[in-house]
Amino acid sequence: MSKTFVAGLVAGAAVLVTVTVGASLRGQQKMEEEAFRKESLDATPVQLGVLADKQRIHSRLYTSYQQLRAGQGTITDLISKRPDKGIVWAMEVSPGLGPLLQPETPDRYFRSLARSSDAIIRGTVVRKASQVTEELAFLFTDYDISIREIFKNNPVAPIDIGAVITVTRPGGKVLLQGVVVNAIDDSFEPLPINHDVILFLRFIPETGAYQATSPFGSFELDGSSVQPLTGAHLPPGVLAGRDPFLKTLSSLSKSAGADDGREK
Repeated sequence: MSKTFVAGLVAGAAVLVTVTVGASLRGQQKMEEEAFRKESLDATPVQLGVLADKQRIHSRLYTSYQQLRAGQGTITDLISKRPDKGIVWAMEVSPGLGPLLQPETPDRYFRSLARSSDAIIRGTVVRKASQVTEELAFLFTDYDISIREIFKNNPVAPIDIGAVITVTRPGGKVLLQGVVVNAIDDSFEPLPINHDVILFLRFIPETGAYQATSPFGSFELDGSSVQPLTGAHLPPGVLAGRDPFLKTLSSLSKSAGADDGREK
C-alpha cells in the first residue's frame, strides 16, 4: 500500500469526522433552540427591579428562599456564568421526605385545614405572571383565578361567584436577559392554566390577594380524580377520588355556614 494512498485515506477519514461532528453540533444546536422556544412560550418577560406595587409586596412573602438557596448564587449570578443565551436554568427546592404520616379521615383532615383558611374556593386559572423576588434568590407567580364555587368565604373581603381573585405562589418561569429561568418549589407545584382547581387560601390584606394556607391545600380536579398540587405527602386515606372529595368540602361548607356558592 503506497504512502500516497494511506495519506489519502487518513485525509478522507479526517474530513468525514469533521463533517460528522459538525452535523452533530448543528443537530444539538437545533434541539437546544427548539427546547428554548417551547420553554419560552409560557415564560413571563421581565426586567430586573421592575415590579408592580402588588408584586413588590408579594415578593416579600418569599424572602426565606434566599436562605434556602444560600451559597447557590442569585439568579443573575447563574445567568452571568453562561456566555451563551437561551439556556433554561432550573432551580428546585424539595420538601424532603418529612415525618412518617398516620392514616387520617378526610373529614377530620380537611376540617382542620379549613379552620386555618380564610377562604376555600373552586375555580379556573385564567392568567399567570411570574416575577423575580427583590433579593434575586427565587421566582414567584401571581395567578388570576375565576371563581366557580365557594366552600368557605372570606368574611373580611367576601368573594363572589364569577369574580377573579389573585393567588400568589412560589416558583415560576421568566424570560430574563434572553434566558428562560424556571424555579420550582416542589411543595407548591404550579397551578395549571385553564384547569379546575380547589384551593385552601389565606388572605393578604395589603393587596387583597391570597396565598396557599399550606403546602397541602391545593388540588387539581382532573376527570374523575383529584390530584394534590404538591410533592409533599398527604396522610393516607385523605384522598379517595373526586366525588368523595367534593362531598367532604360541601359538608364543611354547610357546617361552617359558608356562603352558598354553587358552580355555574
